[in-house]
Amino acid sequence: MLSRKEIEYLRSPESFNSNYKYFLKHQIRKKVQILSDELMLLSDAGFLKTLSEKSKILRISIRLKEMKQAQIKLFL
Repeated sequence: MLSRKEIEYLRSPESFNSNYKYFLKHQIRKKVQILSDELMLLSDAGFLKTLSEKSKILRISIRLKEMKQAQIKLFL
């Protein structure tokens, strides 16, 4: 989902110049919003409930929480 540069930015934002930081923040926020909307849609349609393993749902929720925390850091 995230590009290599976006992941690098989340790990080490100080290594990017301010213009590129702005671009990466925008891209990440956009992707997080899209993912959030799609997960809600899948949940509302009942697809997340039909997964055979509860661990898959747990991994999705943990990853979403990590992405939200990273997004919060972007605002600081």
